[in-house]
Amino acid sequence: MKKLSIIISAYNEARTIRRVLDAVRKAPLPPEIQEREIIVINNGSSDETADILSHEQDISVITLQPNRGKGGALKVGFANATGDIVLVQDADLEYDPEDYPVLLGPILSGKAEAVLGKRPLADVSLFHGRHQVRHIAPFVGNRLINRFINVLYGNACKDYACAYKVFTKRVVQTVPVRSNGFDYEVELLCRIMRRGIPLAEVPVRYQPRSYEEGKKIRAADGLRIVWVAVRSRFFD
Repeated sequence: MKKLSIIISAYNEARTIRRVLDAVRKAPLPPEIQEREIIVINNGSSDETADILSHEQDISVITLQPNRGKGGALKVGFANATGDIVLVQDADLEYDPEDYPVLLGPILSGKAEAVLGKRPLADVSLFHGRHQVRHIAPFVGNRLINRFINVLYGNACKDYACAYKVFTKRVVQTVPVRSNGFDYEVELLCRIMRRGIPLAEVPVRYQPRSYEEGKKIRAADGLRIVWVAVRSRFFD
């Protein structure tokens, strides 16, 4: 029987954090998961996120000040996780916790030690939140980044930028990562592939949001992702 640690990095997510936590609590879990913990990293929020979290009873809250970037927050969350399996959940409403059984399946079956979500093709845009491909450049950029990483590492994953990722605790404890921004998770995946650790990809649902609704990733993050992929392959 396994324990699941759910790590949520929250930066100015007062509009969505309560609904996300409610969805996480209600999420179905496979029978192999007998215990669950929710760790929320309040990553330098300046809105009402901290106040909302202070009224939640069944979660662990770690406050960082100032903001350390998404990667910096995840490092803290991973270090404090006590579960056998660690799942990364975004604090917005783009991803659906109903997908937990699908995400956990490859690890629970022993087929993988890391799992990456794959969003529906028409929704995948690294720099914009859209239901359709309204901006061809960002869409093409995301596809090119995926192909570039696959060529570097001899893999065939379709969506390295997907925020849904699951790891065994052993992986997050033993694979070192330098990055602290949005490129953290891609660097972790690159290092996992370089070490030959089994990696699976599963389809997940996706409800993208716009910058006006709080989307934070920018074009510069895509450039950093390309750089960390090269650095992790040839220079580390």
